[in-house]
Amino acid sequence: MALLKAADANTIRQRFQAKLVDDVTITLFTASAAGLTVPGWECEYCPTTLQLLEEIVALDARLKLEVRSIAADLDTDRLPVARVPAIVISRNGGSRIRFYGIPSGFEFAALIDDLVAVSRNESGLAPETKRALGALTQDVHIQVFVTPTCPYCPGASRLAHAMGLESPRVRADVIEATEFPALADKYGVYGVPKVVLNETRSFEGALPEAGFLQHVIGRRRGTGRSVDRGSSKGVRTMQVEAQWTSGMRFEGANAEGLRIVMDAHPEHGGTRGGPAPMETLLLALAGCTGMDVVSILKKMRAPVDWLMVEVSGERADEHPRVFTKIHLRYIAAGSGLRPEQVEKAAALSQEKYCSVSAMLRKAAPVAYDVIVTDTSLAPESVRLARVA
Repeated sequence: MALLKAADANTIRQRFQAKLVDDVTITLFTASAAGLTVPGWECEYCPTTLQLLEEIVALDARLKLEVRSIAADLDTDRLPVARVPAIVISRNGGSRIRFYGIPSGFEFAALIDDLVAVSRNESGLAPETKRALGALTQDVHIQVFVTPTCPYCPGASRLAHAMGLESPRVRADVIEATEFPALADKYGVYGVPKVVLNETRSFEGALPEAGFLQHVIGRRRGTGRSVDRGSSKGVRTMQVEAQWTSGMRFEGANAEGLRIVMDAHPEHGGTRGGPAPMETLLLALAGCTGMDVVSILKKMRAPVDWLMVEVSGERADEHPRVFTKIHLRYIAAGSGLRPEQVEKAAALSQEKYCSVSAMLRKAAPVAYDVIVTDTSLAPESVRLARVA
């Protein structure tokens, strides 16, 4: 079954016909050799990535696809890529533009934009940005961590790749964070887009071109905290702050200035101007695992259209009134969506990916159930599948 819908393929074909100039080579590095997977380089999404790229290059003769196995380079001193699947986009030879992971979801549009930019050899950057990049005296390695469900990530991806296209001093990698969780953990990726520069500096959020450039050329300090190597045991540090504004109201912010408001119940001196701290903890759990589930379902190509995560927590009677029991309910809907798909995504989140759940589970048992509605069937087809 084709990954691209006929209407989408036709739209992309028309854009390629109007915009492409020179030939572009897309090189896909995979983990397979003669049908066998290279040990230690297992790649769940390599086949799907290959199919996606084959469908793209079929839309225009100026696009060429080369498929290489990492096995051919294992005995050399220098591997061409650090992980698979890896997509390298080039024109007339070498390239400094790479995708690690399948460019799905919002990142698919960034891939199409990159193909056009490389074909035309036009970065689209402002003149002052080009001048600043032209003045670089040291190499810069940009790593942009993204997820398919992040609507702000393609902007960071495009800027990084545009800078890689513009300057031979810049190498730009876009990395799908959920496909490489160990790498995301290494760099303290708690939100996306996250940009890591030369292993030493970082920032989060979708910055405009001028702000992005200031980090690249080193005139803005960035957070640095999430990339700090810490101790030899791999300690990573995240930092936030909460400022008292009035009554029991606090305004919290992360290192990039993204803010939330917390407040207490009136009986505790608050005005309910925001969720209470313990409610915020449950919201963090819902957001953490909800993002996991959406990302996993998208990777499975499951037809999810709607998801809500309900969380309830029972608290002890005595202070410090910790949670003694937590329960989540994943309520999902989609045309053709199957309960087992959501069950698998929820299980992966709870057992492997959700850091908030892993932390809370050290203090209280966390249980969950799943409700799935296949919207292509009658309303009475709602099914409840309970998972301990």
